[in-house]
Amino acid sequence: MRILIAEDEPVSRRSLERQLGRWGHDVISVSDGAEAWQAFEAGKFDIVVSDWDMPGVTGVELIRRIRAAADQPFVYIIMLTSRTQTEDLVTGIDAGADDFLTKPFDKAELRVRLLAGERFVRLERNLTQRSEELEAAQGDIRTLADKLSKYLSPVIYRSIFEGKQDARIATQRKKLTIFFSDIVDFTATSERLDPEDLASLLNEYLLAMTEIVIEYGGTLDKYIGDAILVFFGDPDTLGEEEDAYRCVAMAMAMQQRMRVLRQRWEAAGRQRPFHVRMGITSGYCNVGNFGSDAQMSYTIIGRQVNLASRLQSESPPDEILISNSTWALVKSRVRCARKEPVVVKGFAEPIAAYQVLGTLEEQSAGALIEYSSPAFSLRLDTANLQGKERQTVVRELQEALSRIAASD
Repeated sequence: MRILIAEDEPVSRRSLERQLGRWGHDVISVSDGAEAWQAFEAGKFDIVVSDWDMPGVTGVELIRRIRAAADQPFVYIIMLTSRTQTEDLVTGIDAGADDFLTKPFDKAELRVRLLAGERFVRLERNLTQRSEELEAAQGDIRTLADKLSKYLSPVIYRSIFEGKQDARIATQRKKLTIFFSDIVDFTATSERLDPEDLASLLNEYLLAMTEIVIEYGGTLDKYIGDAILVFFGDPDTLGEEEDAYRCVAMAMAMQQRMRVLRQRWEAAGRQRPFHVRMGITSGYCNVGNFGSDAQMSYTIIGRQVNLASRLQSESPPDEILISNSTWALVKSRVRCARKEPVVVKGFAEPIAAYQVLGTLEEQSAGALIEYSSPAFSLRLDTANLQGKERQTVVRELQEALSRIAASD
């Protein structure tokens, strides 16, 4: 052990120095607290033996400085003192002393207290080493967990790591709202683009849509090529109506983001950028871990998933089609137009379908302009008209007015 002795009495200091040297310790001795502090800053020590009463910097002040040195490893401190009052001992302990040795000291007692200090230092150093190893291991685990999280829905990942989900085969029947989207004519687009350009475009699209899924609290089930399957209501739910509304609001946010993306892609010279269909329904599904103990997937199955996919395929490009079950949950907050019923395999009757037009809040704020007749249909969302698209709309409307006027 490397030991620092701070003792202003020459006889006592030399006695300590000789005795500790005989016991095999590396000893540095000084005659006052100021020198002791300088020595402590200059080198690393395992044990400090300090007198209490020294000129200038006292033993108590020295101990306080040592304990305040955050960049130093743990040091075991023994105070030499002739003081025996309880309040003095309390003062020393409060300052940071670990043990006391009464002057004049007994060699046997000194050896015992040093042995205790050595054990304490070794335990402390071992604990520090184990703590550092544990911290490094935890860092590796966090890095690995972060990598693995990329293969799970953020909602499911968080649920597992918070202990809410078990990694075992188990499912339950729950009422969910299911979202399904697909890119229109993706096969034709993939044949037209180089594989690298297609991958870049698709990843940009999926990244933008995934950010919105996370923002609205949806559970991203999977990507199926260019298709996206999302559900609301598991593992967390805000109630059937709120789950359904958040799903529809998510889809509308995706619509708006797609407008921005198409403008960006067109400005970059990309021909025929993506257009997306979306379908939403609400109903009971089986949800949970499917597969085997070797590999499982947290997903949903049931005819409602097929219905969401069918609604998507019947939706006009860049529009959202919802089932009657979802419409019933959101009709007080979302404006919809009734469409032709959808025939779906597995359902005895055609399914009533509604096209999402926007929120009632948007309508009350005057952001939407709509008109429909057998000869003319208009839906204009002025809140989302930006830049080049606004100029194009104005030009097209002016041209249409000119043609109507010319036909009179």
